[in-house]
Amino acid sequence: MLSGDALYVASDAGVFRGSVKGARWVPLPGLPDTPVMELRVHTPEKRLYAATFGRGMCSTATPVG
Repeated sequence: MLSGDALYVASDAGVFRGSVKGARWVPLPGLPDTPVMELRVHTPEKRLYAATFGRGMCSTATPVG
């Protein structure tokens, strides 16, 4: 998922944030290290929502461009 110049990737080890250039990937804080099936950004609230496998929905504040 692309938001501004940030790229968010859901994986079986959680959610990672990188830049469009993709030089570095870091785990997104505030979300569990669990398989993530889908991501959604809610722009008005500046929150990223993650649908996880076995832990329900999780969210974290994130800069949305």
